[in-house]
Amino acid sequence: MPQSSGSYLVYLLLYTVFWNALAAIAYRFLVIDGALAVQEALFFFMAGLLLIVSGAIRSLSPLIKSRNGRCPIVGSFYLSGLLLIVYANLA
Repeated sequence: MPQSSGSYLVYLLLYTVFWNALAAIAYRFLVIDGALAVQEALFFFMAGLLLIVSGAIRSLSPLIKSRNGRCPIVGSFYLSGLLLIVYANLA
């Protein structure tokens, strides 16, 4: 059963907020606490790149292709990755 456009956008927004919150928590624990010695821009660029690659791998899954609807998780991976890369370039 395909999703309506409104529910897809709600799920996309919620998942995007979730992935970006996880990136901020990881930044807090890894970079600020000193476990990882990298600059802020490099950390968020690499996190964004990881999310884009994860979205590309998930979109190639046969389970995702067999459904008739769009997957908001894949879209949120791409959107979160792009937002983190844009933030890294602005920081």
